[in-house]
Amino acid sequence: PRRLTPKSFQPYEYYPAWSPDGRSLAFATWDEKERGHLFVAATSGGPPKQITAQGGEYLAPAWTPGGQSLAVARGAGATARGQGLVPNQYWDLVNVSLTGDEPRHIARVTGLIPRVSFAAGRLFYYEPAGAAQLLVSVAANGQDRREHLKDTHAGEIAVSPDARWIAFTQGANVFIAPMAATGY
Repeated sequence: PRRLTPKSFQPYEYYPAWSPDGRSLAFATWDEKERGHLFVAATSGGPPKQITAQGGEYLAPAWTPGGQSLAVARGAGATARGQGLVPNQYWDLVNVSLTGDEPRHIARVTGLIPRVSFAAGRLFYYEPAGAAQLLVSVAANGQDRREHLKDTHAGEIAVSPDARWIAFTQGANVFIAPMAATGY
């Protein structure tokens, strides 16, 4: 193994995500003074490029299919109020351009930290629905919201790249099921 970032890079690094072409990794950072940011680094080496202008709580980046931006969960600011990440009342799913444009709002999720992924041209994520989780998707612009699956026992849910299958955890096991069986 080799470290992706230089030794001089100080923030805590987490949530790596491969670019569609495999040449870059996006990742989130955390620093008590600067808060969090999103960075992109070439897998061949070199200094990482910061792509967020404003510090915040950025988690779970996912590359858009064309590789020009990232969808990411951005917290409501609990850490700016001296709390940890978990107390965030909501998470905004935002699209962050690699060119430094202002992040564009996609959706708001209350409760748990949403994991996002792109499949078949749509952005999939899950959100709380009472004692259950609801797997939903939206078009890349945040419109055309669709509900696909409501589950009371799954841990994490992942959608296959062609949106034909889901994988989910239940207890200490991983299961797969056809998306068609869930009403997609």
